[in-house]
Amino acid sequence: MNGAASPSERFVPPLDKKQTGNKHDNMFPIPQWRDLWAAVLFYAHFIGFIAVSVYAFIQVRNVPITEKPGGIEIDGNMLRYFLISFASAAATAVGLTVLTLGFMKSAPETMLHTAFIMNCVLSVGIAVWAFVAGAILPGVILSIMAVITIVFYFAFRNRIPFSAILLQTVLDCLKAYPSMLLVTSSSVVISVIYMAYFASTFGALGVLHDRTKDPYAQAMMIYSAFSLFWTSQVLTNTAQTSIAGVYATYYFLHGTGQAIINPVASSLRRATTYSFGSICFGSLIVAIIQTIRFLLQMATNRDSIAGAVVDCILGLLQGLVEYFNYFAYTQIAIYGKPYIQAAKDTWNLVKSRGVDAIVNDDLIGTCLGISSFTIGIASGLVVYIISTLIYAKPWDESLVIAVVFGLLSIIIPAVAFEVIGAGATTTFVCLAEDPEALQRSKPHLYNAIMEKYSMITF
Repeated sequence: MNGAASPSERFVPPLDKKQTGNKHDNMFPIPQWRDLWAAVLFYAHFIGFIAVSVYAFIQVRNVPITEKPGGIEIDGNMLRYFLISFASAAATAVGLTVLTLGFMKSAPETMLHTAFIMNCVLSVGIAVWAFVAGAILPGVILSIMAVITIVFYFAFRNRIPFSAILLQTVLDCLKAYPSMLLVTSSSVVISVIYMAYFASTFGALGVLHDRTKDPYAQAMMIYSAFSLFWTSQVLTNTAQTSIAGVYATYYFLHGTGQAIINPVASSLRRATTYSFGSICFGSLIVAIIQTIRFLLQMATNRDSIAGAVVDCILGLLQGLVEYFNYFAYTQIAIYGKPYIQAAKDTWNLVKSRGVDAIVNDDLIGTCLGISSFTIGIASGLVVYIISTLIYAKPWDESLVIAVVFGLLSIIIPAVAFEVIGAGATTTFVCLAEDPEALQRSKPHLYNAIMEKYSMITF
């Protein structure tokens, strides 16, 4: 490292000095506030959004309500039907998620191979369905994607043993610190509450714009959309950074006799204080791109070729920035860096380990995505059976209810699998930057990685 401190010496664990005494004082630098301006700007913007919502709610009260005949009347039997369907879908999703995690832990290589083969079959099936439905151009595009998926699997299936070891390590950490699931689940709950608040505000602004021709309504709708993009990014990335901090702590310290008391709470505390500005900074970049896409979609004809091309380019740019930020937030979680420094170090990591990082993320990400999809289908199938056999509902109505609750049930495995995905990325970054730390803390794991993946010189 050219005489500089090794990553393990620069690692800033999510700790409180009062928890660990003085034995880490010389090893870890004191956490510092990073990109504080971005955090202040985020809070200021959110206060502005609250002001916009208050204005919208007050003004919309003066708009006359147009009564519409008809409507859906929900009686006790229908409510009971919905509650049983929801409970059945949720119970199925929870049970299958637990079984899937157990299968991942006991046979990670088999799980990865199975998931990727299912993904190949699904890709081919969707392409064939497009041709049968008469959608020739989408069918050609989907066929190309299916071929790429199959080629990718056969080209990189020799990397699966390495990804399997990372997956097993991540699950060991999750078993040691299961409260990480509370972080992601809390993030989901907060996001749902925020989305309800946003939808109410945006709906009120829409009423003002359509019925009263309020001259400020459209500008406030654009501001609200920007707030939605930024706030959603911040909520998601704060949870991810918190989780990454726990996995970094596990990588560097677990098994060394220097384990930290309650690393989940400490990592969350650091993500919402010292590193919150850096999270807001990175999230702001994505939010700006999303807002530009939103404005272009409002201003241009969606059926025009030019509009579609520009939106596609911006969509690709957004995806690249989000993927890049995923690693940058991991750097922030591990070392407490400001966003710009984390971005520079992420770029260096991409240049040196880019292919390995992408392959590892794609293998594990495909496994997690297929697993969530399968659990959602199974949950929807249970609801469909209950709806048709117990409540004797028509097949079309049962299918709609099954699809709705199947999609909702995907949230349950997604919460657990988000923890695993963030852990795999964090462990890879730690290993790429400082393999010696793993050799010291978990020599058996280090030896297994070198044996399974000796083609890479870490």
